[in-house]
Amino acid sequence: IERVAPGLFTANADGRGAPAALALRVAPDGGRTMSPVCRCRSGPASCEAAPVDGPRPGEELILLLFGTGVRGRTALSEVHVTIGGVAAEVLYAGPQPEFPGLDQINVRVPPGLAGRVELILTVDRVAANPVLLELR
Repeated sequence: IERVAPGLFTANADGRGAPAALALRVAPDGGRTMSPVCRCRSGPASCEAAPVDGPRPGEELILLLFGTGVRGRTALSEVHVTIGGVAAEVLYAGPQPEFPGLDQINVRVPPGLAGRVELILTVDRVAANPVLLELR
């Protein structure tokens, strides 16, 4: 049994494409809004990345990613995320507080990214499955 074996859950439940995740937007006044980062049509494997506006000046955009195999990490500093090849700050990586057995990774989205971008997570040098985001 490995200490870490990171895997990100995806909207189509196949480990590829759009992540099963939420985008949390924090306004300068502290107001918060949450939205999904995928959209699904009817039918199997119909989910795809939904366009998400990047962070505006003065606000934060935080991705709440869900998966497994993360809680055994050695330290938060050993959890790394790149979005479109740009390093993103990992704010939290561990057990999801409401659902036993589920792991959560919170990541601050860097400004200036746009288009269809790949998100790559590594935990203690072990890579998870890459997922796709649509940023504008």
